[in-house]
Amino acid sequence: MGMARFTTVPLRSDTLERLERLRRRVGARSWDELLRKLADAFEEYEALKVKESVRKVMCNDNAEMSGTLKAWLSELSKKLSPSEVAEALTYLVPSPRYPGEFVVDIRKCLGGRGLAPT
Repeated sequence: MGMARFTTVPLRSDTLERLERLRRRVGARSWDELLRKLADAFEEYEALKVKESVRKVMCNDNAEMSGTLKAWLSELSKKLSPSEVAEALTYLVPSPRYPGEFVVDIRKCLGGRGLAPT
């Protein structure tokens, strides 16, 4: 890290009040700490959104699909971003009926929550 650089950011008074309440609520000792916590929380939220989106595609749209890895990649790339495809592949297990094909691991879909809402 280099030399600290301080910046002034104009805020509406109601926004500042909300941030001050939030700062007290999370126990942030500085504005920098609060903003870092907010950025971390947003990144976690985005990751959860990706996981939920992938879960819906795999557990609702493709729960009964069976296919080769190439077929899965082709189908998933139509609906998901590359990082989401990588997450979706973790839902696949070898098909007990068809050697060389993969199916959705329903146990991963259930995960204590049942099927994803449509």
